[in-house]
Amino acid sequence: MTDGSNIEVRVEILFVDDEPSVLAGLRRTLRSMREHWNMTFVESPAEALRLLVDKPFDAIVSDYRMHGINGGDLLTLTRREQPKAARLILSGQVEADDIQSLLTLAHYCLTKPCGGDELIAAVEDAIRTQRASS
Repeated sequence: MTDGSNIEVRVEILFVDDEPSVLAGLRRTLRSMREHWNMTFVESPAEALRLLVDKPFDAIVSDYRMHGINGGDLLTLTRREQPKAARLILSGQVEADDIQSLLTLAHYCLTKPCGGDELIAAVEDAIRTQRASS
């Protein structure tokens, strides 16, 4: 991403999923973005919340169905801790009742499996949109 003056700016992105195999897949899929994104991968919403208190992120990409805090609750807390961060849900299961609340919390809701190009485009678009509205 550029900062408007065509200077490349590395963005900070936090990925949260309680399935280690999903995080490993994301690492492989997003390997090409290592020069553009600083990526942090965590296996629990609690660990994500600890990071959100201390480190600014440009985007948070979270699963919805996790043990303990679900992705919707995590995005609610993210919005409070880091209102400028883009918020995305990447999930294989979202109930119809949850979709309405997610539409107000997440800038994007993507379904698993999600192609790398689709995920990259959604993250970058969400970050651009958040930066433009700040």
